[in-house]
Amino acid sequence: AAVSDAVLCEEKLSLVDHARWTLVAPEDDPFDPPPAPDGGDGGGGTMSRPPCGEDDVHALTVGGEPALAVQTASCNWATVEQPSRVGVEAGEPLAYRVWYYSQDAFAGATEAETSVVLGDETIAQTTLALPSTGGLLYGTIAAPLDAPKGTRVLWNVHNKGSNEYDFIELSVTRRAPCPEVE
Repeated sequence: AAVSDAVLCEEKLSLVDHARWTLVAPEDDPFDPPPAPDGGDGGGGTMSRPPCGEDDVHALTVGGEPALAVQTASCNWATVEQPSRVGVEAGEPLAYRVWYYSQDAFAGATEAETSVVLGDETIAQTTLALPSTGGLLYGTIAAPLDAPKGTRVLWNVHNKGSNEYDFIELSVTRRAPCPEVE
């Protein structure tokens, strides 16, 4: 049968592999570090706590799905990166999901932020009021650009307090001929 006659199935392809994230060095981080909150804990610089390190970022499973966790018990922010596993065409649907646990406030901080970037385009950005209950940040957007396989993907967390964020999904959904079943 011709492709146009074939039955089409949805295929979800992950742009990321949660075991392959690497931390972006603070001097190479495109995100500004969070400012020290008023009455901070004595840091005295632009941040009252350091950026997250290797011990604060790790792959795990959330609800049976692979994810990447950033735990901010001893740090204020993290940016991780990796090249995309698949290419994306402008307009294709991109789905993202980030889980966050109950958010504590720290030294007068009033908000936290998480961002997902593809190439040079921010595709998801959320500001959370602190303190707050846990929840799922999610959405589907049209890809704002053509992004060939290998395009830089960044995930950033700016936070003040002892919290955890889990990046669960960044995927593209396509329609393709269904596999033949024998």
